[in-house]
Amino acid sequence: MHIPSSSLFRSFVIVLAVLVTTSPAWGAEGGTGFGIGPGMVLVENIRPGADKVDVFAGTGSFIVYNGTDKAQVFNIAVRKVSGVLGSWELGYRDIPDAAWCSLDKEELEVPAKSEGKVNLFVKVPDKPELYNQKWMVVVCCSPGKANATGVVGLQVASRVQLETLAEPMSKEALGETTVIPSILEMPETQPGTFWTVLTKFTNNSKEEHTYSLKRIGEVEKEVGHHERYYGKGCTPVLKDEWIEMDKPFTLKAGESKALSLKVNVPSSAVRGKNYEELVFVADEKGKVTDFLRARSIIALQPLADIAPAKKP
Repeated sequence: MHIPSSSLFRSFVIVLAVLVTTSPAWGAEGGTGFGIGPGMVLVENIRPGADKVDVFAGTGSFIVYNGTDKAQVFNIAVRKVSGVLGSWELGYRDIPDAAWCSLDKEELEVPAKSEGKVNLFVKVPDKPELYNQKWMVVVCCSPGKANATGVVGLQVASRVQLETLAEPMSKEALGETTVIPSILEMPETQPGTFWTVLTKFTNNSKEEHTYSLKRIGEVEKEVGHHERYYGKGCTPVLKDEWIEMDKPFTLKAGESKALSLKVNVPSSAVRGKNYEELVFVADEKGKVTDFLRARSIIALQPLADIAPAKKP
């Protein structure tokens, strides 16, 4: 079975008011409040049609924290990010159907000053257009029973970044724009060499747009947020950028363009590391519609040290 990779941000999301935040904050109830963590999870390589995927791959769970001095019942639910947040990480879209995500429990009683655990699972339908996707959902936690009526006054949420398997042979994908494949990797890369990123970008909207390729620092102004975009085990390329960016280009509705970008691997690249640089795509209004992951996996040995294969 294909096991997706995931990375976590271990900080808790603690309630302060009705607003949802990913930074630690405390509520007014008893001066202690409640929370859910980690505040953010990135899950990659989810194969459409595969069995239900454990977001934490059996290594963890969401933790619901009760900081009050009495036992509390909490309800936990997965929601579309557009119904909870006004904005979220660039290049991620609202998941088409939040029902693709499920929890092992939707109600949890947590003793005073204690923690409880909740697991999240994802099953994406087996459709070709669901490869090369980047979605966002939120796992919401609030006091009270799952089926209770009335207005929820306090709510916190963890963000979950879901990315389906990068498939270069896909002919279509959902979204206003698409990058196929969404991830490109070059294994056994030698320091001081270069390789070429080859991908297809499509304008799926109903209007003509002019697109520009951007680095993360040009679109994500919060430097502290950069880490959350990079995959597990990857070393971010943040300075002395490796990729030579293309000039802006214009595409009519439904038109595609092959992107060919040169990746210059410096001689200082450390052997055995997996370096990742991101290429964001923004339209003429500055709206980021997608991004591409380019990963250079540096070879452990120089080419001269690799013994030639023996003739049979």
